[in-house]
Amino acid sequence: MKGRLIYPYLFICLCLTGPTIRSVAQTITTNALSVSALCGSSGGTLSVPFSTTGIFLIGNVFTAQISDPNGVFSGTTTPIGTLALVPIIPTTATITATIPKTLTASANYRIRVIASTPARTSTNAQPLSIQAIPNAPGVSDKSYCVGEVAGPLSATTVSGATLNWYAGPVGGNASSLAPTPITTAAGSTTYHVSQTLNGCESSRTSFVVTVSGSLAAPKTAAPAAICQGVISAALTATASAGATLRWWGTNASGGSFSTTPTVPSSQATATYYVSQIINSCESPRASIVVTVKPAPTTPSAPLAMTYCQSGTATPLSATASADGTLNWYGTSAAGGVASSTPTTPNIGTTGTTFYYVSQTIGGCESPRAIISVQVKPKPAAPITTSPIIFCQNRVANPLTAISTPGGTLNWYGTNATGGTASATAPTPSTSVTGSTVYYVSQSINGCEGPRASLTATVNPVPGKPIVAAAGPYCEGSKPNSLTATGQSLSWYGTNPEGGTPSSVATVPNTTVIGTANYYVTQTVNGCESDRAVIPVIVKDAPNAPGTAPLEFCQNSAVPALTATFVANATASWYTDAASNTGSQTPPLLQNSTPGQTTYYVSQSLDGCPSPKASLVVTVKATPSVPGVSSVSYCNNVPSQQLTATGTNIKWYDASDKLINGVPTPATNNVGDQTFKATQTVNGCESAKAVLTVSVKPLPALPGVTNLTYCQAQKDQPVQAIPPLTANGQNLRWYNADGNVYQGAPTPPVTQSGTFSFLVTQTVDNCESSKATIQVSVRTTPAPTVPKPVVSYCLDEKAAPLEAVGEPGSTLRWVDPYGRETTSNPVPPTLNVNVEPGGDIYYVYQINNGCYSGRSIVKVIVNTIPTLSLTGSASINLGQKTPLRLKFTGNPPFSYTLTGGNSGISNSTDTTISVLPRGNTTYQVNAVTNSCGIGLPGNPATAIVLVQAPTITTSAVNNNTLCAGSALIVPFTTIGSFTSGNLFRAELISVADTSKKFELPTSSASSPVTAALSATLAGGQYYVRVKGSNPDIGILGTNSPTTITVRSKPAATLTGNQTINVGTPANLTISFGGDGPWTVTYADSVRSFSATTTTNPYIAEVRPARTTTYKLNNVSNTCGSGTISGTATILVQTVLGVEDTSLDPLVRVYPVPTATTLTIDIDVSLTRDPAELSLTDLRGRPIHQLTTRSRQTELDLSSQPAGVYLLRIQIGDRQSVRKVLKQ
Repeated sequence: MKGRLIYPYLFICLCLTGPTIRSVAQTITTNALSVSALCGSSGGTLSVPFSTTGIFLIGNVFTAQISDPNGVFSGTTTPIGTLALVPIIPTTATITATIPKTLTASANYRIRVIASTPARTSTNAQPLSIQAIPNAPGVSDKSYCVGEVAGPLSATTVSGATLNWYAGPVGGNASSLAPTPITTAAGSTTYHVSQTLNGCESSRTSFVVTVSGSLAAPKTAAPAAICQGVISAALTATASAGATLRWWGTNASGGSFSTTPTVPSSQATATYYVSQIINSCESPRASIVVTVKPAPTTPSAPLAMTYCQSGTATPLSATASADGTLNWYGTSAAGGVASSTPTTPNIGTTGTTFYYVSQTIGGCESPRAIISVQVKPKPAAPITTSPIIFCQNRVANPLTAISTPGGTLNWYGTNATGGTASATAPTPSTSVTGSTVYYVSQSINGCEGPRASLTATVNPVPGKPIVAAAGPYCEGSKPNSLTATGQSLSWYGTNPEGGTPSSVATVPNTTVIGTANYYVTQTVNGCESDRAVIPVIVKDAPNAPGTAPLEFCQNSAVPALTATFVANATASWYTDAASNTGSQTPPLLQNSTPGQTTYYVSQSLDGCPSPKASLVVTVKATPSVPGVSSVSYCNNVPSQQLTATGTNIKWYDASDKLINGVPTPATNNVGDQTFKATQTVNGCESAKAVLTVSVKPLPALPGVTNLTYCQAQKDQPVQAIPPLTANGQNLRWYNADGNVYQGAPTPPVTQSGTFSFLVTQTVDNCESSKATIQVSVRTTPAPTVPKPVVSYCLDEKAAPLEAVGEPGSTLRWVDPYGRETTSNPVPPTLNVNVEPGGDIYYVYQINNGCYSGRSIVKVIVNTIPTLSLTGSASINLGQKTPLRLKFTGNPPFSYTLTGGNSGISNSTDTTISVLPRGNTTYQVNAVTNSCGIGLPGNPATAIVLVQAPTITTSAVNNNTLCAGSALIVPFTTIGSFTSGNLFRAELISVADTSKKFELPTSSASSPVTAALSATLAGGQYYVRVKGSNPDIGILGTNSPTTITVRSKPAATLTGNQTINVGTPANLTISFGGDGPWTVTYADSVRSFSATTTTNPYIAEVRPARTTTYKLNNVSNTCGSGTISGTATILVQTVLGVEDTSLDPLVRVYPVPTATTLTIDIDVSLTRDPAELSLTDLRGRPIHQLTTRSRQTELDLSSQPAGVYLLRIQIGDRQSVRKVLKQ
């Protein structure tokens, strides 16, 4: 019954309060939406909560509205949900709203709530973002061969999106891991994928992965046999429909392929391989055997032939092998048209010309043999000077002529034609005056030139010239030039014979005392007379008298002038240097006026006066007194030496007693002291100046008091620390080291310890001794923290923090929020730490009123980590790309990614660099920290797409090169290369493709120009260009051109041996590189040259004495090469005849001989001259001569007595004779 009575009372209350409630305004507040973002074009529902105040009327409807994409509520605002509700008290309700699919994507939508009865609009609006749905990811079909290793599939996403892989086009569960195709069997599989961006998933797209079956090898046919060294055609093979051939050179397996057909080597029989490929499926390799027939050897031919210019030439000759046919190519080393007719050399032009011949056997042509034909020039006539003047009955020199270097003179006496040549120049007779014509020619390399003439004229000798007398002169006086009468005078000075003549008359020398003879000749018609003599007498003149400067002080005693004279000399004194009138008496001196005067004196002997000597007399002035100033010192302070202004100061005491050195006044007694000083200038002393020294008493110490403070700390209360004070006058403050402060110091309290300060007072400019103030700064050490870092996992039970203070001290703690407490705090573990590295707690202690510094305890509250991975990118091969790793929780973190990337991070946000070699998907495999194993974050996948560039090597212009020459390799590229990429050329041996040679020069673009190594082995090579593409190099295709490299030559000389005199010796020269070779070798006198295709080459030599041979040069068609080795031929001396072929034709007499040895040769010397060589028994050469004279005389008068060997060589015949010299 009591319950029912409540309703009438409630109704009455409502009726009474109704007007009052209506007077309260209705408000609507839109609360936070159930979601803050939706995906566009998919619609969707969300809850719109709101709250009200006031009373709404019956029939009221609340409506949720959404703005336009810019957040503006216009008159056409779209309703998205309603709720019929009549609240009369503050109410909270929710409208279920449906978002239209037609709305465009925008992050600026807003939602509000309005009421109909009464019309009210919410006081606020909540934001809503409608995200755009991305398009399907980009995909393309892929192909594999059966058994080929496949990687995870990939698709192209928009930036920031993640992939979702599905088993079918609709339905099913998405996977973030890309599937990997199975390639064990042929067939096709369809894969489906979408992408999610900002929580919005795209539609699915599909692509097909095809696995193809195996492919048969291409069809091939063996080519016909080829000749060795002949450039062959490229190999051929037939590919299946749609297939592409791959040529592998001689690689049965491995190696690199080329799409250009292989050009087989013509050096040796070899097997080559080719495969075919369709859709990345490659067939087995088919083999092609190429047979190479050996090339015939070069025909036998003479190495060299020699002619003199304008002689008669005969056709060249060579010998072919059995069944061989000769092919004559004239001067064509390569190319040209062959002829079966032997070539006749052209000898009209001088120089060396190479002629070539090969032979053909069985259809294969040999290399060409070289025949060197040298045409030696006819030398010109030697150079002569004519006429040559001789004087009657004077000794004449042999005639001379200048031959071309290497030429030998042939003297024919007075024979313009005919006659017998002599290597010895004639000496004209001077017994009769008149002119005679002589003739001479020269021979070079066995070819003789025309004769030149020269005239020898003998003139009579003239008489001596007529001379005039000269002198006598005083020593040092100026003489006149000598005179004589005659033609073309020649003055010889004091040389009675020899010396160099002068056309200028001699001027006698008067610096030397005595009689000197001078000589002169005259020349008439090129003949000089005997010398005429002119005697000249020079008398002795004395030197100037000896003098010395004279000095004395003003008003002192006057000294007399003196000088030093020679014996028997007469003195002359002067007061003027220009005066010539002197006095035998010295002048008198004065001493009253200071200054300087110069006097002069000379002496005369035998009528010859000496120069004047000067004598300087100086009267020195008396100096003024020195400048002095009185000084004062404080009692017992250090004093300094007294000072005075002047020169050479002397000090005296008050009693005028001289003090040794500069005085230093004593300061131990108070009172005045007197000192005196003088100065001395130029040896003259001044009067005395007086100086007074005063000593003043010292004041007492100032009064001081010691002080004590606490060391300043963060928590230490502020202390009043004024500047230091003391009792006294004119205080001066010092630190403990004695350095002065500018004012009274304020003691520092930032460091603990006892600090000393010193202070003095100054009275009457005298400073007292230093008083000491001790300032003690006490410190309390920071508490000891047993565990400076405490680590817990989330929600782990924590213990109170620990710290240890000094006995009697009080600990105070400060938590991370600045709150202080005297009890040990217990850190909470409900949330992870806020500060990186741990939340900080401070603790300090108070002892004896002094506060310590703070100790730190860091508290780390950790949780299991997550790792998100971003960094999807598209890069070029060889580029590194960053992956960003973001962790939650506290470090250190240990992580592992797919692809073997792992590490430890001490940061929650780090970036690593990866270098993928192909398209790669990076995913999080594991992440841990101290609280355990974590989970992958979102996103946890990064896909890196790698674009690989390609290089195609183009054809090379020159397919035959010499080692060391330049190779230009053009190429083309597709794609981009990593910054810093350089292109280099590489050679691959055709015979052995495992041998690769990288050329040193690089280029940033086509072509690559590089020099081949000078030591590169000859043979055929493939050429390709490769890019360094830093970190991952790129190999290009082989050029369609196969190049042939010809080696540079090398030569080594051997052949050390011992022979007897006249016996031939063989030198062995071994060659490297391609022939033919031209080699130059030499002994110590001359050099020899040969061209050959024979290896090794044997050279015959006949040294007359022990000789060392060396190589000077070796060359082939590729230029000069390296040389090495020497050969020493040790020649044993014989005492008798070794080769007697010339014995009956040679006569040597007289033996023994004292002066002249005559050699008669009964052999014609027109073709070969006679070479005469005279040596001692040790083999040392004494005399060498080449002559065409049948009688020769050797002058042995200057040789010591003993036994000598005379060797006569004519062509290949020789004779050795023993000669006894008396």
